[in-house]
Amino acid sequence: MDRDSQEFAMTRLNHTLRNVGYPEEFLGDWRLIDDLYAKVQVGVKFYDTLRTIDQSNSWINLQKLSRTNARNDPYFPPDLTSVNAKVYPDSNYIVIPAALLQPPMFYANSCEIVNYARLGAVLGHEFTHVFDFEDGIFFNWWTNATRNKYNAKKYTLVDFYNSISTKNDSIDGRQTLSENTADNGGYRAAYLAYHNFLHRTGYRIKLPGLEAFTEDQLFWLIGAQTWCIRKEAPFDAVHAPFRYRVMGPYMNSANFSAAYNCPLGSPMNPRIKAWYNSQLPFGASSFVAIAKQNCHFL
Repeated sequence: MDRDSQEFAMTRLNHTLRNVGYPEEFLGDWRLIDDLYAKVQVGVKFYDTLRTIDQSNSWINLQKLSRTNARNDPYFPPDLTSVNAKVYPDSNYIVIPAALLQPPMFYANSCEIVNYARLGAVLGHEFTHVFDFEDGIFFNWWTNATRNKYNAKKYTLVDFYNSISTKNDSIDGRQTLSENTADNGGYRAAYLAYHNFLHRTGYRIKLPGLEAFTEDQLFWLIGAQTWCIRKEAPFDAVHAPFRYRVMGPYMNSANFSAAYNCPLGSPMNPRIKAWYNSQLPFGASSFVAIAKQNCHFL
């Protein structure tokens, strides 16, 4: 990315509207919550309750039509209970619902490594979508040089995911490109943010029973567990299967292979990596390697 595109990217990032937990307007006026659910009535029959919920959602959507700026609308989006972050690239708006800010994704009073490896990767994923041309950007804010480089690199990611696809876990690299790009960007952003935290604070962590693992090894291990605690959707055309949402970014990360001392050419450290080859921010000497067989733990 050239300098002009970088400057615009930073401007876009600095002006991103963030909805963390729930809209701030609710703190100042709790009547907004009453209004939000005013049309929901719990009936004797379950069907009657669902009908009033549908009516309420329709009313909320109609209210949006009368507002010229959805970024300032406390009813946008109305779902505060989703256990997932959501980004709206066209309005440069990111939502982190309160339901996501709970264990096992986030621990307010626990070790920071869990929060960076899990919630941090989710947020990095969503912010990557803000800058992803595959996901709703309606104007070209990149220079032609940056756009051409992006187009060339993205096809390496398509080919990579097609190549690791199996008969039982089929992946369409082109159809899943946007989400695969966000997965790779999300882990990289979370990893760099975590290392900035370690570098700034000198914070170190050892977990009971896992003392032999370094901070880096724990980061990747905890990040992988994120997908073990979620239920796989029966079919999703735009996301890779959970297994490859871990393996793909990890196989593409030089930081992962350095942490676990995976030999070049091993399954988790292929010689040809897609998109980029992450660099260790503070030098490989700070990472303690473990046995090579751990390269196959995924």
